[in-house]
Amino acid sequence: MIMSKDKLAIDNSQVPEGYKQTEVGVIPEDWDVKHLKNALKTTPQYGINAPAVPYRDNLPVYIRITDISESGYFAPEKLVSVNQENSDQYYLEEGDLVFARTGSVGKSYLYNPDDGELVFAGFLIRIRPDKNILLPHYLAQYVKTKAYWNWVKLMSMRSVQPGINGNEYGQLLVPLPAIEEQRAIAQTLSDVDGLIAALDKLIAKKRNIKTATMQELLTGKKRLPGFGDEWHKRKLSSLGIFKSGNGFPIKYQGLKTGSFPFFKVSDMNNKGNSVLMQNYNNWITKESQQELSATIFPKGTIVFAKIGAAIFLERKKQLAIASCIDNNMMGFILNDEADSSFIHQLLLTVEFGSLVNTTALPSLSGKELSELTFCFPNTEEQRAIASILSDMDAEIAALEKRRAKTQAMKQGMMQELLTGKTRLIVPNHP
Repeated sequence: MIMSKDKLAIDNSQVPEGYKQTEVGVIPEDWDVKHLKNALKTTPQYGINAPAVPYRDNLPVYIRITDISESGYFAPEKLVSVNQENSDQYYLEEGDLVFARTGSVGKSYLYNPDDGELVFAGFLIRIRPDKNILLPHYLAQYVKTKAYWNWVKLMSMRSVQPGINGNEYGQLLVPLPAIEEQRAIAQTLSDVDGLIAALDKLIAKKRNIKTATMQELLTGKKRLPGFGDEWHKRKLSSLGIFKSGNGFPIKYQGLKTGSFPFFKVSDMNNKGNSVLMQNYNNWITKESQQELSATIFPKGTIVFAKIGAAIFLERKKQLAIASCIDNNMMGFILNDEADSSFIHQLLLTVEFGSLVNTTALPSLSGKELSELTFCFPNTEEQRAIASILSDMDAEIAALEKRRAKTQAMKQGMMQELLTGKTRLIVPNHP
């Protein structure tokens, strides 16, 4: 096998020598394009329509759409079984892929024998590639590409309930290099998947360690060296005030500079805002802030959603600088008797979703939050505990950043390898 990585630049305005224009774009001349149905051993098969039952070791494990992670792994929250006669034909075999035909349409999973014996459910479709034409691991990588997801979007827009049936999956066009090159491409991309999976496991491990550490340090079960003072029970109302944000009319939105950032609930998802709210979509001038009588929340204020489904996402962040927040949010403004980072870590352990008012539209009451009572150490010990937990957050954030870069690198590699722009095997020309 020749492992040359000659990169051939492709100009969209013309097809370079050695390439050809096809229905899937410009690909090497020695590649083929086939409908998926023409590269399968059997026609696509629907799963078994049967209810899940509690897991029993004498029954097969059931795989449903919800058991497949966004990354394409079998990752059930809880194993379940299926108790149904004549289920033999629904067992997955090595090389099988299953695709969601409704709901999370387009999601796929390549069967891994290490996951045990699996029976696939009715909203999944089994695809069994002919390995003389199409390698399963190559197909599993192709269906992670932007080209595939663009196709899924177009195919599933035809009705109110998005879905793609077996015949339609069979119409998917797949660029096909020779089997040897398929194998090389799949192996290269699988190696990167392995690195991403290892990072996922490490991130999960670090999060679990942090959770255990929080349970010990934030409750006083474990004391840091040098601290022995008694902790005291206090209500949150003694440490600060809960205050709602202000309305943010559209005519004030869109400014990229100003006196204060003006955060909306959606900004909590901004890249870099995992702990501190430091990336802004909107600013507001001092004059506009005064016109709106908008509260200026100081640096360190702990902010969160106060109304609607966003409450149940349990996102609590800290303001990196003095800012305004909209009326779908609330802030906890702390006095000098509390360390803001410590209180932030403490509130991360509280499920706000369990505190919502039982009305048609879920909401949080600042008055009720103020009544929450905890045992607190002195401010010096608060800072010491917060420092340890913040260091853990920083370590997790660094790993997540590394994972994001690796995922981006893989996307670039997929674009190069699965279109033939970069060849892992250079064909022998006469």
